[in-house]
Amino acid sequence: MNVKTWFDLVNQKEYIAPVLLTGPNHQALEDWVLELLSLVFKKDKTDSLNTFEHPDFHWIYPKGASRKISMESAREIPQWLDLKSHSGGWIFILIHSADRLGNESSNALLKILEEPPSKTLIFLTSDQHEGILSTILSRCQRIPLIAEQGLLSNDDLEYQLVQEYFSLDENTHCDCFLWSEKVFGWLAEKKKSWENETQKQDWDQDQWKAYLSSRYRQTAENLIIEIQKEFLKISKDLNQIAILDSLEKSLSQLRSQVNIQYVFDYLALSRISS
Repeated sequence: MNVKTWFDLVNQKEYIAPVLLTGPNHQALEDWVLELLSLVFKKDKTDSLNTFEHPDFHWIYPKGASRKISMESAREIPQWLDLKSHSGGWIFILIHSADRLGNESSNALLKILEEPPSKTLIFLTSDQHEGILSTILSRCQRIPLIAEQGLLSNDDLEYQLVQEYFSLDENTHCDCFLWSEKVFGWLAEKKKSWENETQKQDWDQDQWKAYLSSRYRQTAENLIIEIQKEFLKISKDLNQIAILDSLEKSLSQLRSQVNIQYVFDYLALSRISS
């Protein structure tokens, strides 16, 4: 999802669930956060997190030879949350490279992630989110990025699939299944290209399979997020509650490791029954 679109959606809210920003490229994650920081605090975008300064922005990251986020660093976050906002707006907490949290430091954050204070943005980033504890993952909403293409919105076929989704209510069950088959074929072609891209990586078989599986699901999630984004533009003419429910349920299914083709079959059929 576009950074500005996301912030426009949440800026009027009081409570925001913690966000886990994931993707295979460290720099792409940092750029997304930097752009969001410039919007939140109305400042020019900087080139690095190290050079961004604002009294309401706090962050922790891996340090030392172990490249772990220490328990001491994690314990700073509750102290920051006790502070009042200097600007009267958002307090922004960033946990950079959250996969480098150890068990103790992860457990120290669970209550905060479960019940974040009002007007607080808590962001976690990771280019290897498979290493994050499930107790952390379950408390976060996830925004997946695809680094090589930015977000998938630049993909022409993906745009076509998004547009076709909103015309399914005029078609038959057969057309719905054709749409989900087209999505599945699109994902399969992407997987082939990723396999070719990663052949030269120095990974063992398990690492390679884990990367492909993670990226496959991230891309599927991103398609649904793009549908949500398009929905916001045309929602006046559609059954808002039914579509929102089906989109949210589909995302939940993907994140629960439900079969991807089943998810898109369900999503397509929900359009003609909404």
